[in-house]
Amino acid sequence: MNGKSTLGIDLEGTLADAVSSWLALVKQRHGIEARKEEFRGHMLDHPNLKLISHEQYTEMFRDIWADWHTINLEDPDEPAVLKRLKERYNIYILTASLGQREQIESWMNKNGLPFDKIVKTEVGRKTLPKVDIYVDDFFDVLKDAVSEGKKGIMLWQTWNDKRASKANELGIPIAKNWKGVEQLLSGSSFSED
Repeated sequence: MNGKSTLGIDLEGTLADAVSSWLALVKQRHGIEARKEEFRGHMLDHPNLKLISHEQYTEMFRDIWADWHTINLEDPDEPAVLKRLKERYNIYILTASLGQREQIESWMNKNGLPFDKIVKTEVGRKTLPKVDIYVDDFFDVLKDAVSEGKKGIMLWQTWNDKRASKANELGIPIAKNWKGVEQLLSGSSFSED
């Protein structure tokens, strides 16, 4: 494209705190309380959320994106970090989100998050030939990327805590926040070849 490497960045759980918005909607519609910090796997495995059907789950994710302006950033440092990373990388937003492309683009712009392209993908299938480095909160995406000779950084969330040792075994570093992602990308293991 322009000689820069390309970062493939996940949206929900990595940039957008869609989970907190979803949980607020669950409480409003169903009177069920759960906290994001309690997740240790898939959201519907949480004891309080087992009564939510898959249809309700997906409908509520569509609904939070219809009200996209209420979705917060995962990390308030994202705009500044992404602006600095944009100087060195092409940025592709890779997402299986149920939000519409226009909603996602509006959310990105409202939050001052630079990007080159939004790529809608299937759940768990985000590896693309033109992406060099992946940043995601979902271990399986990163595992696939590494198996294809790509590099990846796992953004830590409570739901991927059990996968941290597997990530380390595969050489996938874990960042606690976006400043950590930036620091890792500045290190020698991510320097441009």
